Amino acid sequence: MPRYRTGRRTLLSYRHIVTMLAVACGLVTTVIAFKPTAEFGHVGIVTDAVTPITRTSSSGETMKFSARAIRQIRDATAGVDEIFSSRGEFSVPQAHCDDELLPDCSRRIIDIKNAVINLIKDEATRNGEEARAQLGRALHTLQDFYAHSNWVNNPGPNNGTFNGALGVSVLTRLSPTEPTCIDDFFDGTLTGRGLTDITTGYFGGVEPPANKCAHGVLPGAGIHKDEPGRPFFVPARARAVDGTRDFVNQILNAPGVAGNDDAIRALMDIRGTLGFVIDDTGSMGSSIDGVKTAVGQIVTSVQDPKKRPDNYLLETFNDPTIGTPFVTTDAGALLGAVNAIFVNGGGDCPELSQSGLLAAIAAARSGSKLYFFSDASAKDASLAGNVTAAANAKKIIINYVLTGSCSPVDPAYISGAQNTGGQLFFIGRNETGKIFGLIEPSLTGDLQPMMLLNTTLGSGSTSVTVPVDSTLTSVTFSVSLDLLSAVHVIRPSGAEVLPTDPDATITVLSTGRIVTVRTPSPGDWQLQIAGAGDLSASVMGNSALELADFNFVERRGRPEHEGLFPINGQPVLGTTQIGRATMSGDFSNAQFELVSPAGATLQAITLTAGTDPDAAADEFVGNVDLPAAPFRVSVRGTDANGFAFVRTFPPTLRAQSVRVRAVAQGVRLTPGATTPVQFEVTNLGSPVSFLVSAVDDAHLVSGVGPLTLTLGPNESATTTVSLTVPAGTTLLFDTLTVVARSAADAAINNSTRVGLAIGVSDRDGDGIDDDHDACPDSDRAATIVVDGCDSGVANTLSSNGCTSSDQIAGIAAGAGNHGDFVSGVALLTNSWVSDGIISGSQKGAIQSCAAKSKLP
Repeated sequence: MPRYRTGRRTLLSYRHIVTMLAVACGLVTTVIAFKPTAEFGHVGIVTDAVTPITRTSSSGETMKFSARAIRQIRDATAGVDEIFSSRGEFSVPQAHCDDELLPDCSRRIIDIKNAVINLIKDEATRNGEEARAQLGRALHTLQDFYAHSNWVNNPGPNNGTFNGALGVSVLTRLSPTEPTCIDDFFDGTLTGRGLTDITTGYFGGVEPPANKCAHGVLPGAGIHKDEPGRPFFVPARARAVDGTRDFVNQILNAPGVAGNDDAIRALMDIRGTLGFVIDDTGSMGSSIDGVKTAVGQIVTSVQDPKKRPDNYLLETFNDPTIGTPFVTTDAGALLGAVNAIFVNGGGDCPELSQSGLLAAIAAARSGSKLYFFSDASAKDASLAGNVTAAANAKKIIINYVLTGSCSPVDPAYISGAQNTGGQLFFIGRNETGKIFGLIEPSLTGDLQPMMLLNTTLGSGSTSVTVPVDSTLTSVTFSVSLDLLSAVHVIRPSGAEVLPTDPDATITVLSTGRIVTVRTPSPGDWQLQIAGAGDLSASVMGNSALELADFNFVERRGRPEHEGLFPINGQPVLGTTQIGRATMSGDFSNAQFELVSPAGATLQAITLTAGTDPDAAADEFVGNVDLPAAPFRVSVRGTDANGFAFVRTFPPTLRAQSVRVRAVAQGVRLTPGATTPVQFEVTNLGSPVSFLVSAVDDAHLVSGVGPLTLTLGPNESATTTVSLTVPAGTTLLFDTLTVVARSAADAAINNSTRVGLAIGVSDRDGDGIDDDHDACPDSDRAATIVVDGCDSGVANTLSSNGCTSSDQIAGIAAGAGNHGDFVSGVALLTNSWVSDGIISGSQKGAIQSCAAKSKLP
């Protein structure tokens, strides 16, 4: 961790040795932060602070943060403690207000606040998802201020309210030599300026500078107040909740945001992207006419703000090109773009459909729905695994509408629909306009998957019982079957839903039916299907009762700040995984199970809330023994009114016999250069050859090799992905997805996604990037100059990014008068002599300049 050389011991102390041994032997409980994913930690603080916040719209509507938006904010807040993640800032001390970096952490909070405001106030650049991600980064730092400082200590500053300066002004820091804690074994008893001024502890296993406070690892050590049982935990958490609420209100009250309904909604709710991925070859002319009809209906529907997604997306593809994604918040502009599609070319059937989907996924927001239209197979079917991995990482559902194919239907489309929780419709060219019946229920943003079925019917019929609960405002049954004979939806009363029913809308397709019932009666409904062939059926409902998320997770994070974070890729066979399901809405009980793609129960799983210390209150956690067969996660229970409910997490999951992971974390791409990124592929099954593919959002991949890896059981090999960044790029970030799939069976595959920062921000040019620089705006003068007096002593740079002049400036900033400043410089330079940094005569020159100065 960054640290000042001055005033530090040069040898390991007894306390440091004991600390390292205690941690290594497991004698210390590593709960040393507001734990990132725990209810008492960051995620609970966000929930408690943000839930009560409301605003009144211009039409009198009460606007508040949706459960989806709160989850996204708290996920970003917890993610700052991540290690194996592009978003993690675990080693950035100012992100945690460590090491007395008060000016740096408070400046970070202000900078991020301004970025959030700019992300929501203007329609042209509005991006609520990115705003929530940035908000989470700021909130982590703000909350860590209360956990890592002496703000609430008594004796000490004993502040009974939050620090209103956070988000408004830059805090000052005490000088590196100003005593704040008694220098003993624990470095946790405040003294001197630590009793009156703000200080924070020094993080890590090394000792803090002399007479400074430690963060604390051993029981009783340091000043952290990060877990129940630590002194002052309760007031620190309370002030963190209050400070979080104040900070969010600062954003909502900012010029350009206050009174701007669209800006406030962008921050408070998640609707996702409504996207269309369209084959624009000549044979698609009549199909695109139908898409125009559906988009025209959307334009009419979204006049109601409650039916407006975050934005719209249009992506076209053919062969040999794909288009640039068109993204807009204006439904009329979307219609104009669709109307402007010029169909041409074609002739050879396969098209670059998977590349088009990948471009759309990269441009779409999380939680989106994409509708794919084509009459051709995929020319780039080898990228199907990349499509699934990228879509599932962003919780994107893909529905496929096909009006033709290079017979039979491309497996890439079948797997894409099943693995993301979407459906595949094979319909007539003149039927595409009817697909609005499938799109309309998703416009309100609260469409919940209840049951999803993928199977094959011989001939005859099948019937499914669907529990409809009292929270549902609408329910939609959609069926696609190769040879469809009949679809019947039966109410709990025994009456069939008919086209003449005033509460129902039925869309008839040549191979499908879409039946929507508004305000359905709670109880057991029946879905009866007759016909033969490949069946895709779904039951979706509009409701606030939600199985919001499911992940297989592992404990990792910033050292001593561990939490539950999602694994990368799919789980592997033969392992017991930790499953974490997130529920929201009103319900009495919930039981979880793994179900086959056909809807059959494979096994019950025990996930419970309130039992894992690293989980939030709405998260159900438990160990899961994985089946060998593909599965989805489903939950059944009763709602608050006693009616049965069912919800299903859409993606199809499968334990795999191959694992893919990055060899190194935190790789940065250099503009004007090619950067290699290595990945390890491990075979956990029988001997097999794996085909490797790599795709990135910014289209920077310039090479992959080797493309084929032949591995025996438990063998590993590496492959290298090269990414070339143009010299003049303005890109700051890229996401790379690498997939390894069996050459013999495409269902055997796994993936990993890594975030790659582009370029290095180094404002002061000292060779230490700003994220790790304790003094990002260093005084880089060649010699130490004190208030115009040049000492002639070299101005050296320490490993944490601070120069000698920076340290003297820190003393000046914290000195109460000239005498304090001169004394502080004397202590500092004496320690430099002891550490062999300067000579006695050089010390005299610096102290002489300090005495002549008029500082502070």
